[in-house]
Amino acid sequence: MLDYYARRAPEYERIYAKPERRGDLAWLKARVRDITRGARVLDLACGTGFWTEAMTDARSIVGADYNDTVLRIARDKRIAGASFVRADNDALPFAPGTFDVMTAGCWWSHVPLQRLRAHVEGLHRVLGPGVRVLWFDNQYVAGSSTPIAYRDEHGNTWQRRPLQDGTEHDVLKNFPDDPALLQTVAGIARNVRATRLQYYWTLEYLTN
Repeated sequence: MLDYYARRAPEYERIYAKPERRGDLAWLKARVRDITRGARVLDLACGTGFWTEAMTDARSIVGADYNDTVLRIARDKRIAGASFVRADNDALPFAPGTFDVMTAGCWWSHVPLQRLRAHVEGLHRVLGPGVRVLWFDNQYVAGSSTPIAYRDEHGNTWQRRPLQDGTEHDVLKNFPDDPALLQTVAGIARNVRATRLQYYWTLEYLTN
């Protein structure tokens, strides 16, 4: 996964140029802007900073990602109020209470199902109680999404993705339904709301 996203970094944002997704993207950008207004924000798995750019009214932003290549692109955008740190999402270097809001765009789908609940619980311990969380990720849409290549023994789905450099990569990409989303945060979140767009879904809540 790390090698794939390092290689993909220069072409990463082309996915957002698909014309059929423009309506969903406009809605998501507006939601990101609204939920981060006036907040101290952790932008988890920030990648190239595409979604960080939408946080125009945030009090402060820390973008965290493990991939140096995408972080260089994000830093070069010089987004006002934003800093970027290299960090493992399973070992974030922040104390509870540091942030009011956490956003995580297109990260949920890359966490293996067999450790998803533990991963989310770990993030909540870092955040502390009362933090507003916004997850959003892709829905599978035939003709727009990369086809599923296979399913592993844990039920994870994998795509085979070609890059412009000629390489192909098997990438974990899960597409949860609403019951799976709600079950993952059951008992560790409140005011939970899932929303379905045509090409994306969102999950919003407050940490317990």
